[in-house]
Amino acid sequence: MLGLFLIVISDEKSDAMNGATYLYGASIQITFLSIFGQLLTNKFESLSEAVYEMPWYLENRKSFSMTIILLQMKLRQPVKISAGKFFDLSHATYATIVHSSFTYFTVLREVTGNN
Repeated sequence: MLGLFLIVISDEKSDAMNGATYLYGASIQITFLSIFGQLLTNKFESLSEAVYEMPWYLENRKSFSMTIILLQMKLRQPVKISAGKFFDLSHATYATIVHSSFTYFTVLREVTGNN
């Protein structure tokens, strides 16, 4: 909607500047959330691999072995940051958001005739 406002409705430079500032802030926020979501997912996957490759069978205590087995079972489901349970925040979703936004913006420019 903001892109439509900037292309079609707004003729004043102050409105365009405010809209551009808002878009810049929103894109920075989405970028950081996606980066940290991907980092969290990567760290969790490396933790899961480390527990899997651990020589737990060398430990004599049964409680230790059971704890590691329970931890492995818990680590089967990946940890991810989600945006309102709609989608996970990662590099893939960030690329999808940027691609879709640019596509919508391009379509709006072509429809309105502003180049």
